[in-house]
Amino acid sequence: MVFLNNEKIIFLKARKVAGTSFEIALSRFAKAEDIITPISPNDERLREELGFASCQNYLDQNGNQIFKNHISASEAKKKLGCTIWNEVEKCSIVRNPFDVYISLFYYQNGSAADISKLTEWYFDGKGSSYLGINHQQYFVKDKMIIDRFVRYENFEEDIQKLEEAVPALKGLYSIFSNIKAKSGIRSNASYDLDAIYYNHPELKDKIRSLHSFEIAKFGYHAL
Repeated sequence: MVFLNNEKIIFLKARKVAGTSFEIALSRFAKAEDIITPISPNDERLREELGFASCQNYLDQNGNQIFKNHISASEAKKKLGCTIWNEVEKCSIVRNPFDVYISLFYYQNGSAADISKLTEWYFDGKGSSYLGINHQQYFVKDKMIIDRFVRYENFEEDIQKLEEAVPALKGLYSIFSNIKAKSGIRSNASYDLDAIYYNHPELKDKIRSLHSFEIAKFGYHAL
């Protein structure tokens, strides 16, 4: 999560959408009063090497962490308060959900993981907790609250639109495009979605049901 007070923008970080690279880039524009949540030690070192603001203002006066990296929209609203929440633009990144589920599977199980176990892992294994996970950043009590989505598949176009809307963020895409946190952006071309989900019809139907919002709004291939 990154909250830029002057720019009135809060970035809610979904999973497996190149969010770490994006929040590092956003931290370039942060001031002393802004909120930046911690990321992994390696990525914090990268942020430090770039000379950007590091994690700050995420603890309360007693040293307890109140703002977390993947904080949900509902929790962020509660912590920031309705006055701030209602006046800021809520931004997040969206990605083809069929791609997200495969990326999560490999991220959690390693690049050599057996893709034939995809359905089993999500329905019977540890992956069940990830079903619909990014909706924690997109919705509050079933109401979609994101004002600006940046599409994973259209980073350049959408980030440049953000720069145009918020001139103080000029240069954001150039910064973002040169950051490769957590191995950078993985291309959809690295695997064939149709071929993979052909062997996982039950999971495919589950994703269609859970992510009808993304499929309808952004035209993602429903397979």
